[in-house]
Amino acid sequence: MLLSSSSAIFTDFYSWCDSRGIITPLQITGIDTPYRYMTCDKPQDPGSILGIPLTACQTADTPEQLAEQLLFERNQGSKSEYAPYLNVLPTLEDDGALQDMPRFWSSSRLDAITDSGMVQSRVERDARPRLDPWAHAIVSSRSNYLN
Repeated sequence: MLLSSSSAIFTDFYSWCDSRGIITPLQITGIDTPYRYMTCDKPQDPGSILGIPLTACQTADTPEQLAEQLLFERNQGSKSEYAPYLNVLPTLEDDGALQDMPRFWSSSRLDAITDSGMVQSRVERDARPRLDPWAHAIVSSRSNYLN
């Protein structure tokens, strides 16, 4: 689903960030494409690009637990306290974005890679068949792990 730059979804997301104490001069760019990213239109001091309180984060002991939490929140729909964040994430139905991750490639596309099987090996090593594919993709592409 491509979202218009005037979409209320992004207004809700920025309001949600403010309410959670998330501080950043960054703005979402590429809204009308499946490839969204953040940009900043003026120079910033080091360390001032993003401030996220731990209380604004979902936390878990393992990536698998985090994926299950994320799926639970997504299934809550608008009742989830994370709904404004979840609404700006790509879906598996988006044209591109998550579908460009090697784990979603066809076997013929994987076979066409001439890297001595390194990509295929990584796909197999990262496979989590019991996890929801969307939640696993979001967690593995957008999470930081603290030990």
